[in-house]
Amino acid sequence: MKLANHWTTPAELREKLRRLWERGEIVASEDQNSVWRLPLRGPTSWELLEQFDQAREWIKHLESLEQPPGCYLEWKTTQHRQLGTNRIPTALHCKGADTVATFLNLSSELHQYRKDVRQIREAFPQLEPWTRRRASKVLENKVPWRQILAILGWLKAHPNPQIYLRQVDIAGVHTKFLESWKGLLTELATELGIGLAEGSFEQRFGFLRKPALVRLRFLNPNEGLAWQTPGGPLFRPREWTLRADDFRAFTPPVRQVLIIENEITWLALPELPQTLAIFGSGYGFDALSGATWLINLPVLYWGDLDTHGLAILDQLRLLLPQAESLLMDQETFLHHRDLWTTEPAQQTRELPRLTPAERELYEGLLMQRWGAQLRLEQERLGYSWVANRLSDRFLN
Repeated sequence: MKLANHWTTPAELREKLRRLWERGEIVASEDQNSVWRLPLRGPTSWELLEQFDQAREWIKHLESLEQPPGCYLEWKTTQHRQLGTNRIPTALHCKGADTVATFLNLSSELHQYRKDVRQIREAFPQLEPWTRRRASKVLENKVPWRQILAILGWLKAHPNPQIYLRQVDIAGVHTKFLESWKGLLTELATELGIGLAEGSFEQRFGFLRKPALVRLRFLNPNEGLAWQTPGGPLFRPREWTLRADDFRAFTPPVRQVLIIENEITWLALPELPQTLAIFGSGYGFDALSGATWLINLPVLYWGDLDTHGLAILDQLRLLLPQAESLLMDQETFLHHRDLWTTEPAQQTRELPRLTPAERELYEGLLMQRWGAQLRLEQERLGYSWVANRLSDRFLN
């Protein structure tokens, strides 16, 4: 017997109740007298007359929901000229989390939730408001609370430890565990007033961070740093990798600096006298900040000819206002039409530190003057063409 498709079914009621459960609203209420009311859509007077047998069948299905004890239907009485007096269910009531858990076959999940909440509150009574507010998180039953609470205790006992995460010595806790649970640990520690209010996990809790590294090359093989090997020739590496703090204290014997975004281009740069080439890393120049020796040198930046490349150039000039662009002009862009590709997503913010010529190119790209979201990646430029332009720029 087919029921009207807009009448609420037992399955729909269970799904509604399950959604409330998963949001944590039911378990967060620890009052066993709390009642959740789920309204029903039932037959209209006309449907009751036309589909009386179906309506009785629908009511019979709903009456089966009045188990376990604590779940009961709310009824209304209707008077009909032909059908007389009838009672129609209008809502399902469920009283207390235990009743709902039994109704949804989630009693074991409720038991685990309560066990976890007790464990959290015993370790840190201050987290009681958090367990109510974030009941859905506890209800997931996926959090290894013993280790999480042990880490919180360690953080509280060791403010600003100035060690690496790898050095934290807690039973059952390793670096990957800490990395995996940084978000929850930060949330809970903030609730407890542990650590700083903002910053990365390491900054908040006083851990040492993996040092930023700067890769650089001296473009003349006979220049740069060197040392005498015992009983051997002078050793002069052409490529170096320095920690950012060492880079800041570094004063290389050069008269100009190139910052290159593409690694292969950086590796393949032709020989240039007294020139240091730094491998860039896109947005962010934290590794270069504080290197005061850079302020007194000509700095040239060469990135992709697209909106993001120009945005990175603009950002670099916050740190090094004297920075000039290299091969990032409209002439270069238009000369290589056959090498154009498309930029997945364009940068659109205002770039106040571009030169007028750079801004004209930037606006042309944004206005799709030459085509939709065009870009010219530096690695696509012919090597001989680049070498000739660099020679013209630096040697002649």
